[in-house]
Amino acid sequence: MKPKIYLSLPDSSIEEVAKRVGVSKRRLKELKVIIADLIEAEARRRPKPAVKKSAHKRAKRAASR
Repeated sequence: MKPKIYLSLPDSSIEEVAKRVGVSKRRLKELKVIIADLIEAEARRRPKPAVKKSAHKRAKRAASR
């Protein structure tokens, strides 16, 4: 059985990826604006953790002997 080889590459920047796939400078600027908007919207949308007990849970009864 041949050994498996895994290659890990560092995360590329938006500019590097755009250059690799042939995106124009104007489109790159538009992409950056869209990505910034998405990141901002995601930050606003994150719900705050609610630590609330469920209203439908039954209380545990003590074992009677």
